[in-house]
Amino acid sequence: MSGTQSYPELGGRVAVVTGAAQGIGRAIATRLAGEGCRLALVDIQDEACADVAREIVDRGGAARAFHCDVAREEHVKTTVALVVEEWGDIDILINNAAVLTLTPFEDLTVDEWDGVMAVNLRGPFLLSQAVAPHMRKRGWGRIIQMSADAGQAGAMFFGTHWSVSSAGLINLTKCLALRLAPHGITVNAVALSAIESPQLHALGPQVLKDLPKHFPVGRVGRPEEAAAVVAFLCSEGAGFINGATIDVNGGALMR
Repeated sequence: MSGTQSYPELGGRVAVVTGAAQGIGRAIATRLAGEGCRLALVDIQDEACADVAREIVDRGGAARAFHCDVAREEHVKTTVALVVEEWGDIDILINNAAVLTLTPFEDLTVDEWDGVMAVNLRGPFLLSQAVAPHMRKRGWGRIIQMSADAGQAGAMFFGTHWSVSSAGLINLTKCLALRLAPHGITVNAVALSAIESPQLHALGPQVLKDLPKHFPVGRVGRPEEAAAVVAFLCSEGAGFINGATIDVNGGALMR
């Protein structure tokens, strides 16, 4: 944690991070573990997710991997019950799991549209609904939706369905923020642009080569930079931030 802001008040908090097996989700899980949180790592990539859990435990942290398809209500309910059984409660939810495809609008099928919406939008809805009662009971909670700048400006490289699901996630954030704030729960979104990750590499080498010129800072983002914003939003210092969308995009979209 050297050289970074630390939030000791997060020690002992139970955090659920979806899509934790790689990329941004892995960075968020690692950062929150470094803050002393107990981590429930949720993914469908069982082996990779278990590897992340082992790495956290080897460093002295507390983590467990859970297989969960966030688009399936029965998976979500079972996973939340298992996390509560393991650690007694849930304090933090990071809705990070997402499906990203490059199919052009003209070639989109209904099945692909529905599949992306199921993971990217239904998943955060189901998880937020499942954890909210536990947060209400304690009078404290943090829900953070990992969205994208495409949800505010349209998709530049990715598909229309990705952009629309990102916009829906930002509006879901606002709806939940209004409803849950009286119970001590804040709900915010982090709108990312190009962050170094396996999904970004799906764009292909030529697009990756040209990407930096689209950002005033002259580079793509690092997963650790996204994780730093998430850690702050989980902290007590962010207690008056609610229903906000925090841009992490290198200046590519300014509002």
